[in-house]
Amino acid sequence: MKKLIILSVLMLAINTIAQEKNNHKFISNTVEYTRFVHKEELPTIYLTEGTNILVRVPETIQFIDLSGDNLRGDIPVENVARVKINFIGQERINDTLVIEKKKEFKHNQEIGIVTITAESFMTQYKVVYVDKQYSTSVITNVEVLPNNMFPLEYPKYDLNRTELEYYSMQVLKKGKKNIRRERSSKMKMTLNNIYVVGDFFFVDISIKNKTEIDYEIDAFRFSIDDKKIYKATNNQSIEIKPFYVLYKNEYIKKNYRNVFVFRKFTFENKKVFNIRLIEEQISGRTINLDIKYKDVLRADNL
Repeated sequence: MKKLIILSVLMLAINTIAQEKNNHKFISNTVEYTRFVHKEELPTIYLTEGTNILVRVPETIQFIDLSGDNLRGDIPVENVARVKINFIGQERINDTLVIEKKKEFKHNQEIGIVTITAESFMTQYKVVYVDKQYSTSVITNVEVLPNNMFPLEYPKYDLNRTELEYYSMQVLKKGKKNIRRERSSKMKMTLNNIYVVGDFFFVDISIKNKTEIDYEIDAFRFSIDDKKIYKATNNQSIEIKPFYVLYKNEYIKKNYRNVFVFRKFTFENKKVFNIRLIEEQISGRTINLDIKYKDVLRADNL
């Protein structure tokens, strides 16, 4: 009985240690993927009475956040923020009387944090008050450099093959919008829809073979072309290759549907995104489907 109790206590201790290790591992992994910025790490702006600072930003400023009521700021032009110390405070005398009173700050006293948010990043500075005799440390303007820009968007990343296949299969489960269609040699190609996932376009294509002859696929060609190639004297065709293709079919018997994945791209309104299906046989049956830019702009989120 005594041995059994000792064994039970030992097993409980081992489980407790293992759980603590797992918890520690989880916390470590969490911290590894989280970026913290401590106040002490922020660049410092020194200000004194009678001065302000202009912060120059390479993008249009969306807004300024000033912590507390010791700072004042505005945006005189779209890419410049102006910040100064607010020396006027309020003091309540009684329930109805409030008077203005000049604030007093100590040398090297932290005044607040300035946060400037632009279109694609934000930046932060710590403001510290200095006495006038130390005004040599005061600067009048500062340029925001890349090492002090915190991006507002997560870094772009590629979907792996499993994710590409999963999203492509989800596309096939969706209904067909029949956005564009083209007929040639009793073949019909249809653009069912275009979906967006992250930095990728998922292009859903259907083909119907109305003949009794199997269509042996030589290749799919994708390119950006002028709308009217036959009238263009200097037509520039830009080939675009799929990043991923769901099915590797070699022929079309009657009905065909596939999903082609491309990295996001744009093109001018005077051009089209052309999909061309080419047959292996000498007959040379081809189908060209032109997708307009507005079709791409109307892509749905998956």
